[in-house]
Amino acid sequence: MKYKLVSFGKGEVKIGFPDDLLSEVISFLKKKIISYVVSDNPKLSCDFGKYNQYLRFLKKDIPIDRTYNPYLKKYSGTFSIIFEDEKEIEEFEIGKNINESAELVSKVFSNDVNSIVKLNSGVKFKIIDKNVEYK
Repeated sequence: MKYKLVSFGKGEVKIGFPDDLLSEVISFLKKKIISYVVSDNPKLSCDFGKYNQYLRFLKKDIPIDRTYNPYLKKYSGTFSIIFEDEKEIEEFEIGKNINESAELVSKVFSNDVNSIVKLNSGVKFKIIDKNVEYK
């Protein structure tokens, strides 16, 4: 979203933006599977754990072969989904813009097109199209 990131701890960054944009920013972060903590009252947070895609977005100029371990590869292919309360269809290519071991990938693989799926974080999405294989 082009906000300036400020480092404040080991591997932690913070940003600031107007209060009226909070819901838009949170929606963007959930859609992109990026963990966050909002420190104001009330405290809001969402932790995607090992599925957090923050580094992929931060370092998107790093070649993909440096961002994942090929021995952990499980899935290949492409898929399209739409997140709950969103209007834009997101397209993913495994190994290009999403990690092979991401929870999202395994949920898409395990469910049919037109299924409504819920991630462990509570984020819901609908599978629009998929061509995913297990390796």
